[in-house]
Amino acid sequence: MKNFGDKPNLLWSLLVLVFLQFIVVPMIDWQDEKRNELVLMNKRLSKAKQLLTNEESINHYLLSLEEVEQGYNKYFFKKQELTPFQLANQKVIEELAELHNIKVTSVGWKGITQDATNILSVFELQLRFTGKIKNLMSFQLEIEQMEEAILIVGMSMNIKGHLRNTLGKATGVFRLHYVMEES
Repeated sequence: MKNFGDKPNLLWSLLVLVFLQFIVVPMIDWQDEKRNELVLMNKRLSKAKQLLTNEESINHYLLSLEEVEQGYNKYFFKKQELTPFQLANQKVIEELAELHNIKVTSVGWKGITQDATNILSVFELQLRFTGKIKNLMSFQLEIEQMEEAILIVGMSMNIKGHLRNTLGKATGVFRLHYVMEES
């Protein structure tokens, strides 16, 4: 008789285990999943709050970077057609030389050199000249002070007639680089 009395308890135990397995355990798993989502959202919220508090310093650094970028951009020409670019810049240099009483004997563009990243192209202009050294120095100074990014990468000259009261005359070559962005 005692065996029959235990069977209802066994049935109730089985029902409790089934209830735990299929109702309580999934509910606990769901709660853990929701808790993990809440923790992740709280982390995102704290990062967003931190970014908002740091926004002023970030904006300060961004403005600083933009100023640096603008400073570097003056050293590069924007991408444009090659022949009109070369003719226009050659004309500027020839007019500047004429303004400083320097005789240009020849002008020639050398080949195009690209940097390793293919972002920049460098064009070289060779300018052969004759003129007074005083005029050559003012010509060189004006090239260096131009808003356009013209780099004097080389200059060689032969000096004649240097006396105590005069600097004399020179013949020689200027090598000028023009750097153009390719993008």
